[in-house]
Amino acid sequence: MPLYEYRCSEGHISEMLRKMTERDDPLICHCGLEAERKISVCNNSFGWTPSDDSYTDKSKPITLVRNV
Repeated sequence: MPLYEYRCSEGHISEMLRKMTERDDPLICHCGLEAERKISVCNNSFGWTPSDDSYTDKSKPITLVRNV
């Protein structure tokens, strides 16, 4: 079963093991807000992760930053 990451509008991140058929089902964050599934970077990303702006400004393409 895959591990999915979710983020609420307050910026809290939650992880949940779910079936692929359930990945888009609503998830309620510990703060009580509904959390949306976010794109996760695999461990083989060689130190690249999405920038903080990629999560807050969805009108722009995702940008990656090197975390080395």
